[in-house]
Amino acid sequence: MHLHVTSTPYPDRVDEFDRWYSEVHVPDMLAVPAVKSCSRFRLTDPDGPVRFLAVYAVDGDDPAALLAELGACAADGRIRPGTASDPTATRIEFWKSWDAPSAEAAPRAGAHADPGPENSGAL
Repeated sequence: MHLHVTSTPYPDRVDEFDRWYSEVHVPDMLAVPAVKSCSRFRLTDPDGPVRFLAVYAVDGDDPAALLAELGACAADGRIRPGTASDPTATRIEFWKSWDAPSAEAAPRAGAHADPGPENSGAL
């Protein structure tokens, strides 16, 4: 499972946010036994707000259990909070691996498959 967190720092505190995330938050998160790795990304839209994405690879497949573990770590100080981002703009999502059909099983480009009644709904 992966934990995706998008954050928007306050415009005048982007450098502070980045330092805290890199030097404090990522090490705190990686000290949690279920958290295996972290990759960080910055939105490239020059006209948009400065936004960051962190993708954490985590053990398990129970988002509620992981949230409980992270909450306990925050409550006892093992995960230290930052103050340079807008908490109302933070979004947390859990993603599970999905085994897509192999290329051999996928229809050829331009081919149209009959969705059938069991597959005709919106995604």
